Amino acid sequence: MKHKRQVQWMRVFIVIGGICLLSTGIYRYINQARQLSRYLHENEQLKKENETLVETLKRSTHPFDVEKTARNQLRMMKPGEYRIEFEDKKSVPR
Repeated sequence: MKHKRQVQWMRVFIVIGGICLLSTGIYRYINQARQLSRYLHENEQLKKENETLVETLKRSTHPFDVEKTARNQLRMMKPGEYRIEFEDKKSVPR
């Protein structure tokens, strides 16, 4: 009688342990599937952005575009030129 109870309790613990292991495994699988989905979506977005940048680069090889970028973004000037900048009215205290 005592031996049968021990076996029954052992079975209960084994079943509970199996359920715990399965549930954590399923949880990890679902988490990884979601993460994979996010990575695939992000990868598609980056591919689109890369295509846009490649097109921009192809267009910007014209000397006029190169000079415009150098002047506006890098604040470069030709020898003998002066840069005149005006303050925003919003930033000037009254």
